Amino acid sequence: RSQQPPIFETGGRIALVGPSGVGKTTVAVGLCARFANLHGISEVAMIGMDNQRVGAQDQLRLYGQLLGMPVRFVQDGAALEKALSEFTDKSLVVVDTGGYSGRDQELQSLLRELMELAIAELQTVLVLPAYGS
Repeated sequence: RSQQPPIFETGGRIALVGPSGVGKTTVAVGLCARFANLHGISEVAMIGMDNQRVGAQDQLRLYGQLLGMPVRFVQDGAALEKALSEFTDKSLVVVDTGGYSGRDQELQSLLRELMELAIAELQTVLVLPAYGS
């Protein structure tokens, strides 16, 4: 039996959400790179939804170029659905959302929008820091 977490065997559609600065982009790129090592870069794509952090799109675009994977940028749930439909041939699609504070109404709105989307296969994953008191 494989020691790989299930996501690395089956792929899927994953939206990473969480507070600012916890490493969502790093996790997203790491997931894509590891999956690509196992199954090939042609099986991976990324979607960026961080429209607030300065340089966020440039950073994702650069990672996409370095890894050789397609990256799309969207601003809302409708555009996300469209982008996901463009990547039906990909085994793994990771959505990197913007960071928000825990009490931020925008985060709550984004989470609500992601949950209401008619994208049954989209898994929302909360990313939190491993440190704390």
